[in-house]
Amino acid sequence: MKKLAFLSIILVLALAQAACALPFELPFALPFGLGGETETPTPRATLTRAALPTQGRTVTFSPSGAATAVPPAATRAGASPTAAVSGGKLSDKDGFYSLNAPAGLKVTARSNGHLLCADDKGTTCLSVTLRIKALYPEYVLEDVLRSLEARNPNFVEVSREDIAIGNNAGILARVKYGQNNTALEGEVRVATRNRVGYEISTWYPAGSGAAAQALFEPVLKSFTITEFKDAPVYEDWKETQSENLVFYTLPGSYADQNIKAIAAAHEQAYVAIQQALEVDYFEPIFYYLYPNEKAFFQSTYRNAGFAIDDGGEVHAKWFAANDHQTLGHEMTHVIAYGTLGYAGQALMGEGLASCLDQDKKDYRLLGKALVNNGKYVPLAKMMGDDWFAADPAVAYQESGAFVCYLFDQHGAMAVWDLYVSEDLDEAAQLSLGMNLAALEKGFKAWMGK
Repeated sequence: MKKLAFLSIILVLALAQAACALPFELPFALPFGLGGETETPTPRATLTRAALPTQGRTVTFSPSGAATAVPPAATRAGASPTAAVSGGKLSDKDGFYSLNAPAGLKVTARSNGHLLCADDKGTTCLSVTLRIKALYPEYVLEDVLRSLEARNPNFVEVSREDIAIGNNAGILARVKYGQNNTALEGEVRVATRNRVGYEISTWYPAGSGAAAQALFEPVLKSFTITEFKDAPVYEDWKETQSENLVFYTLPGSYADQNIKAIAAAHEQAYVAIQQALEVDYFEPIFYYLYPNEKAFFQSTYRNAGFAIDDGGEVHAKWFAANDHQTLGHEMTHVIAYGTLGYAGQALMGEGLASCLDQDKKDYRLLGKALVNNGKYVPLAKMMGDDWFAADPAVAYQESGAFVCYLFDQHGAMAVWDLYVSEDLDEAAQLSLGMNLAALEKGFKAWMGK
């Protein structure tokens, strides 16, 4: 197998919801819409597979001889902030948590949380945010702190300690920073249940901590994470190991009853993807197979299957024999990340995962159909965030066809070069001696054959 010999370029696609209608930019990252993730321009810590908790993950494999850029989940209804009556018992619209809001706090309900403020300027507030792809509390906390540090040059993490949030293990970080010539202090509390993260952040002017904490104490003490009957904690799921993969299923589900055949099919995909991409991937991949929509959403706060690339995880809907996700799409995301790094463009990241989805699609014909139906989008208009603005059916289909064309006509090395690059025009010239326009001309000719 050929080895990767160049440095991967990492592109972080940050998706932010519109800010709450407050008179100035709040010092903490407020709740974003479902699928939104905070910006991470300044690294704080490197989180790797080795940092994952060992409980339920003690499996190791010998090397075998034998590929978000994950798109954002669809924004759920009710994304616009709406004012609620101050005080009383509150819960998010999907029932992931509940809390008591004392009278006197202005409450704003958001698509994935709540904002409670003691003043109209937003200088003394508590926010609750539901987060996606929450591997474990430390993982969520580092994401929050990276965002704070990026927004506040005077940011300092003062202390960190383990705490309980409801019946869940969590972490508390105390922080200080300044904004708008105002010295601020705050606390960040995080916990996780399955792959849903719960962030509770408080902030207040420096020196007013005692009063703010007394105000927020009833909220913090009342905060409860819902234990969903249809989505039990992963510790209660059944674990099945195959040669290179580990599967988690709910006992009695279709996937559980057919896990040997499902595992065998995934093992074949594991080998096929590496052979096509010409890489060696030596890590296990952890598969969570969900029996229905409710269990999936309540466990992940997502509506569509996804991979957590740096966690080596795939979360897939596996409802019945003819109602499940492809074998290879999300697996390709994990393998590609583990060998090449992050995709520089969604066009390449999602295109690679689609081309190698192991679903026996003829992407050349699928791409040709887009051209014939007048739905083809010029590649120049599929760059960056424009990819996410396109019709998803078109974006995935065209991207898959493009990467399959690269494999067929230019080989895996060209796929590598374009995959890691943020500038496909430059990458095409360096790797293939042609600009993106010439490459697209060849792509269209290939589809027309």
